Order: sequence, then C-alpha cells, then structure tokens
Amino acid sequence: MLCGTAQADSLIVTSNRDNTLYEDSGGFLSNGSGTGFFAGTTSSMQIRRGLVRFDVSAIPTGSTIAGVSMRLRMNRTIAGAQIVSLRRVTADWGEGISDAGDPGGGGSAAEPGDATWIHTFYDTQFWTNSGGDFSGVVSASTNVAGTGFYTWNGAGMVADVQSWVSGANTNYGWILIGNETAAGTTKRFASHEAPAESDWPLLTIEYTPPQYAVGDMNCDGRVDNFDIDPFVTALTDPDGYAAQYPNCDPLNADINQDGVVNNFDIDPFVALLTGG
Repeated sequence: MLCGTAQADSLIVTSNRDNTLYEDSGGFLSNGSGTGFFAGTTSSMQIRRGLVRFDVSAIPTGSTIAGVSMRLRMNRTIAGAQIVSLRRVTADWGEGISDAGDPGGGGSAAEPGDATWIHTFYDTQFWTNSGGDFSGVVSASTNVAGTGFYTWNGAGMVADVQSWVSGANTNYGWILIGNETAAGTTKRFASHEAPAESDWPLLTIEYTPPQYAVGDMNCDGRVDNFDIDPFVTALTDPDGYAAQYPNCDPLNADINQDGVVNNFDIDPFVALLTGG
C-alpha cells in the first residue's frame, strides 16, 4: 500500500563554495572570497582550474534524479571559444578569505582553509595529486565563447548528483577544466561573491522523491519492528519525528488513510506489523 503517487519536484540553488586552483608548486595562491573563478591557461601557460560546489542536501534520500543543469556567467576572457569541462571532485576542499581582486587571474596569498594547487585546505591538508583530485570521467562539457551565460547538463551530471543523494559518493562539487593544451585560454566565471546575485552559479535539479509504504516510519523500504519507535514518535511528538526523520513523510503513520495521524492508526499499524 502506497501513500499516493510520487510527483516530480525541483531544487534550484546557488553555489555555497567556489574557488580557483592556480598552478603553483608551493601552493601559495588562492581566491576563496574573490568575485570570480577561472578555467584555462594564462598567456604564460600557467593552468587555472575552477572549483564549485552546491548544497543538494534538501533532496530526500532515495530520490531519483531526472535532470541536472548548471548555469554560470562567464564575464572575462582572453581567448575565443574554448571547451570547458566538468569533472566530479573526489576530495573535500576549502574556501578561505583570500581575495585576488579584479581581474583576479594572478591569485592572491592563500589564507587558512583555502584550496590551492597542492592544498585542499591551506596549509595543513593536501590533494593526493597536485591540481586537484577528481574523476577521470567528464561529467559535461560546454563551448564557452564571449561573455554571457553558459549551461552544463547531461547524463554525467545526473549520475554525479544521484551518487551524492544516494550516498555512494560524497558531494565535493565539480572542477572546471578548460583548454590546457594552448596558451591564453582562460575564462573567468562569476562566483557566489559576485556583486550581482543574478550572476551567481546556479544549479537546477529535477527529481522524483521516494515513495514509501504506509507504516514505513524510518523510510528503509520495509514495515517491521524498527518502525515501532518512530511510529510512536510521529503519533506523540510530530515535530520531534520531523527533526529525527527529515526525509520521511509523517503521513506514513496515517495507517487508516483518513488524512490525520491519531490513535485510530494504532490498531491498523499493529495489524500491518503482524501481517493483518
């Protein structure tokens, strides 16, 4: 028995972290609080890689991800059209208070907690690989030309977000990698510290929430003795239940399906547990 039909939903969020990895063997450069982050190379072939992360924790565990789209505003470039790719980052990283100013392509002195070319968190924690740790699989690519908004989407990003929601991988965001085979390919993208909020990185996720059985109070896909305590909590302390099981529907305790959770649901719940 199911609690109605699951409906598609969407989550739209701005980035909660972004930064730039500036090629520098000493790991002294960053731009954690700067208004932009970069991908590509400088005219002297110094590599720049952007990092961006979005908080997707509002999506209920067990949801099915149907579509993912990231929009960035590119607001400064020294090159013509270049492919910029996304890859899933595989280690946590930081955003400190460093600010390289405008235009920011040279970076500034890294501050505690900043990601740098060799640090995940300056200056005590390190990437396994200089230049960042990330998946070998490209999640999405877009051809970035003149200034304006650009979008990344596709099956790879869907797979990334699905793995974050399911817990298969931890959400460390994506790394932006531009053309690193030629000089002078850098693109700058507005960060979540940019003056205009409309320019901030934006992620849109389409998903279908999980649909649990009536009586499945801990949302593990089964109705069994482990649901007794959460059922009692939902019955006697609805706010406490919502806090303890934020991704579960309290109406799973509405066993007699009359639209409310009350004492009239106790006997039907016992019947469910005993096979009635």
